[in-house]
Amino acid sequence: MSISVFFEFKDSVPKAFICPLTQELMKTPVIDREGNTFEKDAIEKWLADGNAVSPVTRNPMRSTDLAPNRAISNAIEEFLEDPKSKSADYVAPMPVMTPAPYDAIQRELQVTSLTEKQRMLIEKVYSNAGIHPAHRLMVAVAQCRWTMDGALRFKVYGEMAQYLHPQVPYDQLNVVEQSVKLDAEQAYLEAIATSPLGSSKVDIINAAVGHFAKLYPRAPALYGEDRMIANARKARFSQ
Repeated sequence: MSISVFFEFKDSVPKAFICPLTQELMKTPVIDREGNTFEKDAIEKWLADGNAVSPVTRNPMRSTDLAPNRAISNAIEEFLEDPKSKSADYVAPMPVMTPAPYDAIQRELQVTSLTEKQRMLIEKVYSNAGIHPAHRLMVAVAQCRWTMDGALRFKVYGEMAQYLHPQVPYDQLNVVEQSVKLDAEQAYLEAIATSPLGSSKVDIINAAVGHFAKLYPRAPALYGEDRMIANARKARFSQ
């Protein structure tokens, strides 16, 4: 299993692995619609106690908004397998935080100003010790683009649905479930972070489908459907 570029395992215990409610390493991480991850039992108890908002953003939250965070779960598993993390005398050093380069992010997004929501996302990225400093700009830009471009999200969901159902015509596909949408978002962000600078949209989507396929493996499509789908995808993203 490959290590996500979103997380640094060698020099610190990633903050992304710590539940914001329990402040402990998560065992069964779940993710909400806003991208926040919690220990399953802790967030379920929070909601069962009568809270109807996220403990992080204070936005409305329901138990149906939660889905397993497979990426974090796999990353925690790999972290715990590292002999360094098991050492009794190992103390994680304090991570070095760098200020968010708002001007650089604005230039990447080609906007004259950032919204409050975008600034919150950027601050979350730059305060997350689990994200390698060298990757924070890429991750911040990718997450801002994802939240500000509804058409892009719709297209990404469509391509993942096409991967799952290769024999269904694109315009007849059903909307994917929420848990699948979360995995599709993660796959897209992985693709953004790992694609070479200057990659075309279709190249990034092809890479995202590749990451998504690791979470949803299936038998290769018969009679060349995958090649036909790839050609149709190129046509859709060149419009």
